[in-house]
Amino acid sequence: MRLRATILHMALRLTLMSLVILSVMLFIGGNHAPAGQILYFNAMQNPANPDVYVLDMTQHIQQPLTRHTTHDRNPSWSPDGEMIVFYSDRPYETTFRGALFLMQANGGNVRPLLLNQDEIGSPLSRPVWSPDGKKMALILQGIDLRPQIYIVDVATQTAERITDMKIIAVPLMWTPDSQRVRFINNEGNLYRLYEAASGVPTRVVHEWRLPERYGLVNYPILAPDADHAILTLRETFGRDSDLYWLDLNDNELHNLTQTPEDGETTALFSPDGQQIVFTSWRGGVGSLMLMGIDGQNRHSILTGAKHELHPRSWSPDGHAIIYSQEMQMCSIVMSRQAVTCPVNIPPDATWRPPTEGAAG
Repeated sequence: MRLRATILHMALRLTLMSLVILSVMLFIGGNHAPAGQILYFNAMQNPANPDVYVLDMTQHIQQPLTRHTTHDRNPSWSPDGEMIVFYSDRPYETTFRGALFLMQANGGNVRPLLLNQDEIGSPLSRPVWSPDGKKMALILQGIDLRPQIYIVDVATQTAERITDMKIIAVPLMWTPDSQRVRFINNEGNLYRLYEAASGVPTRVVHEWRLPERYGLVNYPILAPDADHAILTLRETFGRDSDLYWLDLNDNELHNLTQTPEDGETTALFSPDGQQIVFTSWRGGVGSLMLMGIDGQNRHSILTGAKHELHPRSWSPDGHAIIYSQEMQMCSIVMSRQAVTCPVNIPPDATWRPPTEGAAG
């Protein structure tokens, strides 16, 4: 009986120890590390010869997708996360410096994207995939040296110019039906939201004029519904900046933050468009703040930094954010306020979209 009791006691202790170890593993791996992959090019680590990389955010493992003697840069996921488009200076039948290439998400089957690259010129912006994954929008500089928006058909591997304007601004944004491309241009304090598409004239969707007393700190950020935008404004003779909500239907400005000192700058919408993460700098202390699109339920998710913290990208599930701090890129899981700074990645790194075959 005594031997049996001793064995049972030892078994119980081992079971409890296993549960403790499992709990610690889950705490460290499951809650503190955001799942998914980050796509970027390592210009900060190897400026002489950058390549395209993915970073596993759970295990903090970097994997090169390209290994070439020329520059590979500005990668972008397809909406299903299975393909990647990028720029490269590798030899190709074009007189222009740089061409678009396509590859699988694991780095395989690298091939030129455009058959008429030599006719349209050099890429000037990162390609933006349409929601259906059949097209891309980007700015190209042609033989006439005029940057214009082009639509790339992935199936036919050809590009078509859809604008004829003096100035083209980024970022570009697709309509949900994958038929039109939206972008904002300005002349002084007059701003216009345009829509451009194949075979139809470019049209003005919304137009608004900033009051003379305001200066623009950051360019307007469109909400996913494209009927609203966030602007960072500072009064002409003031030192503090605030975030403003602009209703493009009635051109009404609403101050969301109303901070008395220093203020807010970089802002991003959450994937569902219902929350805003933004930079706050008050009294020499940097913070990442979160609030609803109505300015309510404002709270800090990270504070106490000696430098400004700038949000760069949300994870597709909305649970984590990549942000920059000086020259360092970090991620934070908001539910735990757990920070990891795995590698020095560039500010335009992007999360892999959800896929059936990809973990996270």
